[in-house]
Amino acid sequence: MQEAKNVFRSQILKLIRGQEKNKLMKWDEQLRALLFSLVNDLLVQRSNQNQKCIIGGFSSLDDEVSWELGFPHQDQLSYPVVDQDDLIFRRSDLSDLKEQVLFGRTFKVPSSDKEIVTPDILIIPGVAFSARGERLGRGKGFYDRYLKNFSGTRIGICYELQLLDKLPSNNQDENVQYVITNQRIIDCSKNRTGD
Repeated sequence: MQEAKNVFRSQILKLIRGQEKNKLMKWDEQLRALLFSLVNDLLVQRSNQNQKCIIGGFSSLDDEVSWELGFPHQDQLSYPVVDQDDLIFRRSDLSDLKEQVLFGRTFKVPSSDKEIVTPDILIIPGVAFSARGERLGRGKGFYDRYLKNFSGTRIGICYELQLLDKLPSNNQDENVQYVITNQRIIDCSKNRTGD
């Protein structure tokens, strides 16, 4: 199973890295419009219940969707930090994030003095997704472990070319409720049968 996942990861990341920068920027812009629309709809639903939402995001790596630019709810954002083998989210503005090197990559994370929070809506990166909500991450399991006990709304984001019919998965893999690509919003609950 791990071998199959690694092959998928390698092929998809190579495909993304081979795209022209201008094309990726256009796709990012298209995806942001769809993401902002869905998040706004979810926030309106929650505001009708007098709930202030915390949104969990992530600081995009160079081979991930750049979703943060112009995000309209900056004051509600939190970002992940690796804490031993787990993720925790800390409330932070994008401009306050600090660089941290982990696993040979540079990530932007909130400082340790920022408040630890539990997001209500989580924007989740992935190397690939399926329309059923299956997610292929980078292989360390941080998001799967976090999502195990997460009861909020799960939104996976990726480019359309990262959307596959089926992904190799096991009982440790956690699904998302929505997948947003640069072309569409997918309500994954409508694509699951027998779950």
